[in-house]
Amino acid sequence: MLYIRLIIIAVVTTATAIAQAAEPKKCCFPDQYTVLKGSTIATFTEETKAPLALYEAQDIAFDYTNGRIGYYANYTFFSGQDSQSTRVVEDMAKKLLWVIDPIKKQCTKSSLADFNTYRCIPENATYIGKSYFGDKSLYMDTWMFNTTDYLETAGLYSIAVDSNGCIPIGDSFNGKSTGAGITQDIVSTSGYTNFELGIRDPDKYFKLPDYCKQVNDEPSKLLGLLQKTKL
Repeated sequence: MLYIRLIIIAVVTTATAIAQAAEPKKCCFPDQYTVLKGSTIATFTEETKAPLALYEAQDIAFDYTNGRIGYYANYTFFSGQDSQSTRVVEDMAKKLLWVIDPIKKQCTKSSLADFNTYRCIPENATYIGKSYFGDKSLYMDTWMFNTTDYLETAGLYSIAVDSNGCIPIGDSFNGKSTGAGITQDIVSTSGYTNFELGIRDPDKYFKLPDYCKQVNDEPSKLLGLLQKTKL
């Protein structure tokens, strides 16, 4: 049921809003918050010459005050491959990205170039319109824009946010990524649930484990997939 619900939410972000309204002011997400994100993703790489479809479940903390994003992710592959779990810390102040394997207890450290986190709806975004869930219980605004400067990712991105608090509800992406030296065509749809203002346990998301003192500086294959569409 969660899988179905997330697809429905993501479809809403790409469809024309059912209720037209005057364009609202472009908003910004809160300074600090946590949220659960579920995504259905399809990729195609020149390296494999084959499509890959997966479901990604994330537990994310956005800390724009201190310039960092941390999350836990689990990847379930529709082809029957073994699922994968990882942890990621993006430290924009130190320009470092850590990919942590909690099973093997290994870390990969990579440089993190300057990039636009899209904390705010960008100026080049086109307003699609206003719509709602249920009996007008949740109103949302949908925006669409081209990304050209996010973690070696470029394409068409749409997002629906709560009209009253600029809280993300769903998004979709169609484009290309060249992260970690891997060129991928990507299509994704996502839904956000369990939003909570503030970060109750920062260490859970941002404190590196002791075994990260022994790091691998080689980019992982998974890193290319991680570098896609995260606000």
